[in-house]
Order: sequence, then C-alpha cells, then structure tokens
Amino acid sequence: MTKKTMKIRDFQAPFFAKARNRKSQMEIMGLAVIVILVALAILFTIRFVILQEPAEYKKGYTQQQLAINMVNTLLETTTASCSDLLFKELFKDCAETNIIICDNGMDSCSYIRESIDTIFMDTLETWDIDYEFNFVVGTNPPLISKGSCPDERIPGSFSIPGAIASTINLYIC
Repeated sequence: MTKKTMKIRDFQAPFFAKARNRKSQMEIMGLAVIVILVALAILFTIRFVILQEPAEYKKGYTQQQLAINMVNTLLETTTASCSDLLFKELFKDCAETNIIICDNGMDSCSYIRESIDTIFMDTLETWDIDYEFNFVVGTNPPLISKGSCPDERIPGSFSIPGAIASTINLYIC
C-alpha cells in the first residue's frame, strides 16, 4: 500500500463516523418534534372537545331526562321497611286512603316524606343539582313538597292512576 492510499483511508473513517452520528442525531430530533406535535394535538383535543360546555338545547334535554329517570326509578323502587311495596303503591295509597302502615309505624305519606328526603339528599343534593319535587293530589296544593326552583325549570312529571288523580313532578332547575 502506498502512503497516499493510507492517508485517504485515515481521513475517510472519521468523516463517515461523524456523518453517521449527525444522521442519528437528526433522526432523534425528528422523533422529538413528532412527539411534541402529538402532545399538542392531544392537549387541544382535551381543551376544545372534552372540556366544552354542553350546548343549551342539550343541557335542557339532559336535565329533562334526569328528572324523568329519577321519578321513574323512584316509582319502581321497592321499599325496604314497608312490606316490600313499590313507591308507586305508597303514592297511590297516600293520595287515596293513607291506610298502609309501614313496619316502622309510619303511614304511607310520612314514609314517603322521610324517604324522599333521604333519596334526594343522597343523589341530587350530593350532585349539587337544584330541584323541586311535588306530589299533587287532584287540584289541591302539593301534599308533599321538597326544594324550590326560583326561575326556569325542566319538568319530569308522572301521573299515578287511581280513584283520585295525582301527579308527581320533579323539576330540575
């Protein structure tokens, strides 16, 4: 081998090693930029899509569904300390005769009042949702009432069939 050839090899090895290192560094920088862009896209998605307040029409619909579902669930709930009767049967008795006496000695209207207080305190009040609940018999003032809505209200109403027309209203404020 000649001196000239050795000198070229000596110069080529460090040059290619440096070029390879620069390529690796550029690839890592490219990956870092991609990761930053993906993180920014996720942050914007969270900010503008997930944390967005529901539209006014959607909010009203959601409140109405909450009211309807709460009353429907209440009517179909079995009482633990009142002969396993449904609340629907207790409301009907409270409106008509009020002769059912529960295991704890309370009549149906008193049992409903106490249970409503507990149920709404554990649900709507815990969720910090304002509401108004009324149990109206005929055209009389509400027989059972809890909470109040000062302004706009979204109703969830159910009629209890029986000899006397009665209605359960749950308004979400």
